[in-house]
Amino acid sequence: MADQRHLDLLAHLLEQTRLQRLDWRESVLEDGFEVQLADYAVEVGLYRNEDGDDGLQLTIRDGEERIVEQITDRALGLCPVSRSETGRTASEMLSDLHGLARRQALHSDRALEAVLSTLSSLRDPAD
Repeated sequence: MADQRHLDLLAHLLEQTRLQRLDWRESVLEDGFEVQLADYAVEVGLYRNEDGDDGLQLTIRDGEERIVEQITDRALGLCPVSRSETGRTASEMLSDLHGLARRQALHSDRALEAVLSTLSSLRDPAD
């Protein structure tokens, strides 16, 4: 079951990701991304729940690839302390983290800039 520590972990991961202090990379999970912290890999990605629906999960693996902690968006939704100081729910924070980690790992900003630059260069000088 999720508790305050999980909410704190999400808040810290989200803050450090927004500050671009974490080096997110693609992982083996479907649409998953991971970052190495201390002797652990922290991974955020998709999973299929028992209803067959896609959800998000946060997993911590040790150096031997054992799962030492795993929490899903569904479990976070049941967390007694489900909102952070910012008013965001834990599930929303996990979704935000996944989106930011994805953008960083796949270098989305670089791709957007390149596409925008190419499109700008295609403009008709008469415009």
